[in-house]
Amino acid sequence: MMISKPQRYTLANLKRVYENPELIEKEVSYLSQSTKQLLHGSIEKKLFESKYGSGIEVTERDWDNLIILDACRYDVFESVNWLDGTLEKVVSQASHSSEFIDANFNGKQLHDSVYISANPHADKTLQDGVFHQVIKTYNQSGADLETPELEYECLHPEYIYKTATNHISDFPDKRLIIHFMTPHAPYFGDKADRLRDKLRKKNIGFYSQKHMQNIDNSEKVFSDLLGAAQQGYISDSDLYDCYVDNVEFVLRYVSRLIKNVEGKTIITGDHGELLGDPSTLFSPKYKHPSNGYTPELRNVPWLEINSDERKHIVSEEPKPAKKTSTETVEEQLRALGYTD
Repeated sequence: MMISKPQRYTLANLKRVYENPELIEKEVSYLSQSTKQLLHGSIEKKLFESKYGSGIEVTERDWDNLIILDACRYDVFESVNWLDGTLEKVVSQASHSSEFIDANFNGKQLHDSVYISANPHADKTLQDGVFHQVIKTYNQSGADLETPELEYECLHPEYIYKTATNHISDFPDKRLIIHFMTPHAPYFGDKADRLRDKLRKKNIGFYSQKHMQNIDNSEKVFSDLLGAAQQGYISDSDLYDCYVDNVEFVLRYVSRLIKNVEGKTIITGDHGELLGDPSTLFSPKYKHPSNGYTPELRNVPWLEINSDERKHIVSEEPKPAKKTSTETVEEQLRALGYTD
């Protein structure tokens, strides 16, 4: 039985463990949790699906434009959404982006669709030839950004919004899937900035283009506030407030985006998020582990915004996708919290 993925044990990661012995304890905890999920995950799955169902096939539903908000919980979205439309609670097939991509996209010929994505898991999980075209917003390293002083630029919703609007007119006869990373951490906004600055004064570092040069002497280094909350450096209430702010924040860009697209638009999430929520027997309290089965992880919004005019959709042969360098993908995943 394979518990961990082989890529966890690279020479680079072994060097990190040698330089940071405290990572051994984290790895033991990871292996223990993985074992529990493998042995008992099917029980949680059966209990969850008996109550909520097994999840929807997003590509088989009726839409012209699908806007995905990464790690977007239904309960929070419902509480802050101001966009007009018909809101439905649906069950995602995934509790993690790689699961979502595999369950909804892989093995299909979606040659009538273009995937504009800020999620670097697309490089690691998405099969070749699924979409007519894949457009990435994460294909630059921190050293190549136009404004490296801006924290997490490639993940910022404005960056995704601009990329999407620049390409909309190129595909008038294609379904568009536009995948924002927000409200997934790292969090944006004044509240998140104040919390990060407060922790930096306590010698807690964060991975970002802006502060990368200052982390070597940090006592602890996290991708963002979720990792800090997981180890008790900020309260769950502060974490929750930052998350709510970021759902509201990304909706500002979504509201602008839907004015630029034609046809029927859906706003949804690929999975939810755990923000210190009471865990089940085998689930952690934070982030979004694979094979997780809780309402906070699986229940996502499905906001339908109708249009009097629909697109005439045409399927065409896929265009070759350019792979992003492994180093850049890993850099972006680190900023998203997949190495904490």
